[in-house]
Parts: sequence; C-alpha cells; structure tokens
Amino acid sequence: EFNGKIFAYWINDKKDTIDKEEVFIEEIEDISNVNKVTVCTAGQLYIQKLLLDNQSTNEEIKFYDFELEENIQEEIFEIESKDKKDDLIDIKIIDNVLDNNEVEDKVVQEERLNKKIVSDLEYDYKVEQNKEEHNISTDINELKVDNIEQFNTEELNVSDINSDIIKVQGVRVLLGEDIRTREKIYWEFGNRQLNNRHLLISGNSGMGKTYCIQGLLFELAKQGISTVIFDYTDGFTEQKLDPIFTESLNGKIEEQYVKIDKFPINPFSRHEIQIGSRTMLETDVDIANRLSSVFETVYKFGAQQKSVIYEAIKSGFKEYKDNMSFIHMVEKIEESSNGSASTVLSKIMPFIDIDPFDSENSFSWGDIIDSKGKVYIIQLTGFDRAIQLMLTELILWDIWNYCVKNGDESRPLPIVLDEAQNLSHKADSPSGKILTEGRKFGIAGIYATQFLKGALNDDEIQRLQQSGQKLYFGPPENSVMEIAKSIDINTQEAKEWAEKLKKLKKGECVTCGSMAKSDVLRKYDPKIIKVTSLGDRVNE
Repeated sequence: EFNGKIFAYWINDKKDTIDKEEVFIEEIEDISNVNKVTVCTAGQLYIQKLLLDNQSTNEEIKFYDFELEENIQEEIFEIESKDKKDDLIDIKIIDNVLDNNEVEDKVVQEERLNKKIVSDLEYDYKVEQNKEEHNISTDINELKVDNIEQFNTEELNVSDINSDIIKVQGVRVLLGEDIRTREKIYWEFGNRQLNNRHLLISGNSGMGKTYCIQGLLFELAKQGISTVIFDYTDGFTEQKLDPIFTESLNGKIEEQYVKIDKFPINPFSRHEIQIGSRTMLETDVDIANRLSSVFETVYKFGAQQKSVIYEAIKSGFKEYKDNMSFIHMVEKIEESSNGSASTVLSKIMPFIDIDPFDSENSFSWGDIIDSKGKVYIIQLTGFDRAIQLMLTELILWDIWNYCVKNGDESRPLPIVLDEAQNLSHKADSPSGKILTEGRKFGIAGIYATQFLKGALNDDEIQRLQQSGQKLYFGPPENSVMEIAKSIDINTQEAKEWAEKLKKLKKGECVTCGSMAKSDVLRKYDPKIIKVTSLGDRVNE
C-alpha cells in the first residue's frame, strides 16, 4: 500500500485571504493500491506570502486576475465581429489598394507597415481598460503615426502602390501535416519574430527533398516571392520538374544555362561594403582578397598559392583599372616569380578557359526580386564540380553585394542551394554572411544537403543549424545518430529519434521550428510530418 501527499499551487485561484494563511486540505481514499492521498491546495495569495518578506506582505499583496487579463487581450486582438464594432475597433492592416488609387481605410494591426507602402511608417495604439467592469474602449484619435502629420491618401506615394504589393509579414509556407494529429504545419517565412528566414533540409537521396523544395517554391511564388535556384544536376530543369509545378507557374520559370549563355555579371565589379552604419566602395585590396579566398576555398590552396592570386589581381588592377578580368589575372600570374605560380595555373586554367561570364550584358538582381513570383534557375550542369563551386561562390558574392546596397527584409530573395555540403559556410564566405546577416538585407537561404558531418567543420555546421526552420528526411545510415542529436541533445531522446528517422517513408520528415498561434510565435516540439503534395497545394 502507498500513502501520498499532493501539494497543488494555483496562481489563478483566489482561495485564501491576506490575513489568514490558509491551505485547503482534502483526503482522497479508496484508490486502487493507495491507502490515502492528502491533497493540499493553496492559491495565488498564499504563494505571494511565501515569496514576500514579512514587512512587504501586508502592503503589497493583492490578487492578480490572469484570466481577466487574458480575456481582455483576446478581445482586443481577435474580435472582428461587426456586431461589436461600437465597443471595439476592428484592428487590421492596411492590406489593399483599389484600382482607382483610393486606399481602403483600415487601422493598422501589425507592428509596422510594410516599407513598400510607406517608408519608415511606424505606429502604436493605446487601449484604455477597465478591468473591474471588463469594458474596453479604443479611440481612433489616439492612433499616432510618426513622420506623417496627417495620414491620408494624398500623402501616400500612390505611384509606388498597387494591389500586388507583397505583404511579407503575412507570408506563411505550408510544409505538410502532422502524421499523428493532421495539423497543418507552416514555415512562418514572413513573421518578424522568427530569428531568421533560413531553412535547412537534410536527408538521403530519393527521400523527397527535391519534391519538397518544389512545394516551397510554389508556396512562395503564389504569394509573390521570387526565388533563385542553383542547379548542379539538372534536377530543376523544366523536363524534370513536376508537371503540376510547371503548369501552375507557367510563364514564371526562367532558366539560365551558364554553359550556353554565360552569366551576365562581372566578378571584378567594385561593390559597396558596409562598415557599421557607413558604406564605402571596395578597394583593389578588397576585391583581390575576396576573389583569392574563393579560389583558395574551391581548389584547397595553401597560403603561398593564395598569395599568387592575390598579388596578381592587385597588380592587374593597377595596370587595367576597372577593365580587370580573369585573362589579365592569368597574365600577372605568368609574370610572377613565386614558385607556386605554375601549380596555381595548372589548377585554375580549366575555369579560366571556359570564360563563363558576360560582363557586357546588363543584368540586375532587382529585376528578379521585383518580378513577384519568378523562379529563376541558374543551370550549372555540364561543368565539373570545381567549376560549379567557383561559379556558385562568385554569383553568391554578386547577390550579396547587390543586396547590401539595395536589399531590405521587406523585399526578400530566397536562394536555394542544393548539395550545400560542398560549399563554404565560413564567416568570410558569401554563404556565411547570408546565414549570419542575410535577413536585414533580404536574403533567405534554403540549404539542402545529404549530410553535414565530415564535409564541414563544426563552426560551419553550427551556422547552418541556426536556421530558423529545419526539415530532416530519412538520412544516410552513417548520419542517423548525428541528425538525431540535432533534433534532441538528450541522449535517450536522441536514441528514440534515431529509430524514428530510420522508419521515415519517402515524403516524410521531422520538422523543427516555430509556428504562430493567436499572433504569438511559439517553438514547437519536433514532430513528423508528411509533405503536402503539389496537387493538394494547387487545389487549396
């Protein structure tokens, strides 16, 4: 037989009084295998008395009604009934502009209006509450708008506004359904409370990663978010994409075959760099350091070999100024007296010979960002792995430099990087900068990889694992425990997740992230979901 005592402390219960330290005791008997259970119940005031010193008890103790407060907040943010509009103003975001350029008159709910609508427009609202009578009133005249003396349609730059304005804060990307509860799980892409907009997808080949990415791209495109994809294995050619995907996004898919058409950027362009709150143009040294670091990463060069390229680029800029090119870089390497010059040339000449860039062609990443749902695919098939990585690193630098100057988080550009284990994610690489600072410049990374351990160092893995949303498909056998520990660091829990990971079917994955409920972003426990099919996405 067992005896037991239960102490129950209820912060929302007002059982006891200030002048009487009272605990309510109840005996429960006749429970199977239990002789007697004593339940000792105390309320909020008793808890406060335990925490306060004797002198403060009589002066400060009072009952705080959490439930009343919660109800008030729910009414403020959730009641939208027209029947109650006399008691509470319907708080909504300005979400529509009519074709005749008249702004539909609605009050702001979001914390800040989209920068695309009104630059640097901030607001707050005041709500006076009478908790005792449970009345709520809001005065429209209390709405304050900074930087604008009078908020009306005449003072909005209507030429910059149309009905297709992207409401980034409202963008949610459906991932799939919880296989147990059938609850729909979302990537809260636009939520401002999310740490970052990066997504990490890992899993073995054939488990559904590429199909999942198509679903994500479809969700983003239909909400007006354009994306850029680096394709190494022609998995994203129109012939291999799902027909539902290509038909649904007809006219919005553009492919750039670099081997055929070259890529319209100049890697030697002088971009702006940001130092604190100030910006400056890159110097010759900055460009030489940036490009020599790319060669070092891709070709695994040592310090002497990197120095050969660095000095060649610096010397080339002195002679050729802004007409500097890879051909001129090779000329300067051939003139070098450094003993490593011949080794460097033997490795990099296949890349130099293909001459993959068209610096004369006009091109702007802004055209893609503003295309409202374009899927821009950079096809790198036909090149060996080293050249593919060189092209990726150099194009990523161009994207990064453009966004540092022109990007912001209200105009996001998600970038899909497959085979992410082959790229550099060090702090001074373009991917490393995207992972740590990308959000403020509007860049979101969607990283797909089969494995992490072994290909990357711990610092790079940690940087990738900081992604705000993660999806783990069935991993390779030798990576199961590594992924399980990423899901849960507890040893026993990790072992259980390892068994679950082994049993994942194609199209199923473990999701780790946060989801918004009642306007509050909450981190959820890892759960197994089935990725929503393209057919179901289109039908919805």
